[in-house]
Amino acid sequence: MVATDIAARGIDIDKLNYVLNYDIPNESETYVHRIGRCGRAGETGVSISICEPEENEYARDIEKLIKQKIEAIQNHPFPQTDKPMNAQQKKEFEKEKQRKKQEFFANRNKKRNAGNTNSRNKRRQY
Repeated sequence: MVATDIAARGIDIDKLNYVLNYDIPNESETYVHRIGRCGRAGETGVSISICEPEENEYARDIEKLIKQKIEAIQNHPFPQTDKPMNAQQKKEFEKEKQRKKQEFFANRNKKRNAGNTNSRNKRRQY
């Protein structure tokens, strides 16, 4: 399950193994409800949370509420930056993201078209 504020309460799924928080809620209790969707009734479960720099304070508040340290995974290919991007950095990031997206779809379309051409040629040979 990918957790959002909408899915944080009132949903009951048997044997849910994983909850992915793509943002940290600003209310600690909401986080507890989100991760409470997995590992219910004696089952095991894993909650994975993606935390932006401006959400670090929320993570500390959650640790205080649950009286546990949340394990931070440091060795991964997407390290957290020290601070959020400024407006210019966001603009450059979005521009690069759009470029990569266009490149991806252009390559995908080329592959599809190449596959369709080969299929048509094969049909003609018979």
